[in-house]
Amino acid sequence: MEASSLPSKSKDLSEVFSKIFSCIDALQAFKDKYDKKLNLDKLFSLLHIPIQERKLYIQLILKFQDLFQDVLNGFELKHIQSQKGSYLKTSKVKNESNKKNQFFQDSAISLKIPHEIYLTKGEANFWNDFIYAFKHVRRGKGFDINKESLETCNIIGKLRKKHPYLFFSNGNELVYPTKFGMELGSKITCYIKVNRQFDEILIDNVRVIIKK
Repeated sequence: MEASSLPSKSKDLSEVFSKIFSCIDALQAFKDKYDKKLNLDKLFSLLHIPIQERKLYIQLILKFQDLFQDVLNGFELKHIQSQKGSYLKTSKVKNESNKKNQFFQDSAISLKIPHEIYLTKGEANFWNDFIYAFKHVRRGKGFDINKESLETCNIIGKLRKKHPYLFFSNGNELVYPTKFGMELGSKITCYIKVNRQFDEILIDNVRVIIKK
């Protein structure tokens, strides 16, 4: 009886893993749409995940996020298969240190920041999403403007023309937020998190005015 039950258990486990992979793949829906919401009720119903198990799937996804943000930030996992066994190994993301140095040395770049800056509400929301993606999705890696969606490239292009002090590039078509841009994004995020209306932001001696 025990032997005959093993294939069934193996099949059940395979189905669970398949559902986990489907949930992870569904996160790609956020690409270039960071202000959107992923309807988990629809996703779980589509995958036939019982209501009593859904919280575990959510916890698993968020646990992975915490690990990659905190423990593995700046590193990548690699699977190694050898005669001695199967292993996971970490390695530093290529050029990560150079990119960080470029970021922190940004203050040395002579970008003139005006005392007053005007952003539309849409631009402020986009900048919030841009900084979130840089921190938590790209994890400090620059944006390849040749690989981003046409809509995102257009918005970045317009913002770079209007506000060049928000961006810098490493010369390889990779775009990063400047130190000032990061500070601006952090302030916008703080207001949005507490659902607080704002039409003006002060960063040192720079006044950022949000137009409706």
